Amino acid sequence: MFGNEIGRLAQDMPGRNTDTDTIFFIDKSEIPDKRCKDLTYSRLAYTVSPQKKEVDRIRLTFAGQNLDIVIECGTPTANLLIIKLLFNSIVSTPGTKLLRLDVKDFYLNTPMDRPEYLQMKLVNFPNSVIHK
Repeated sequence: MFGNEIGRLAQDMPGRNTDTDTIFFIDKSEIPDKRCKDLTYSRLAYTVSPQKKEVDRIRLTFAGQNLDIVIECGTPTANLLIIKLLFNSIVSTPGTKLLRLDVKDFYLNTPMDRPEYLQMKLVNFPNSVIHK
């Protein structure tokens, strides 16, 4: 599962998925000294989606509270009032249907002005990824 996610983000896991070149692995010594204070960590999010081809999926998220950047890094979500209004409208209107879209890998390869750095422990990677 995590091997698939790394393959999607990095430079491919042959026979499993295609790459996006979103992340690159470097040694910690390659990070510029002035950027070490910006170094942040990752979080893994596990989901089960029985209707999808990949039922069990682990997503790698970038925890960016240490980043020193001027762009908006979050994704706004609807508040409870908006959700209630939406559902009320659907239930109250005869013949109405709800369509949900999942835009896969929507934010991958978003252009950035400079690279950002994320640290991860090697022990968290599957052997197949380490070998690759």
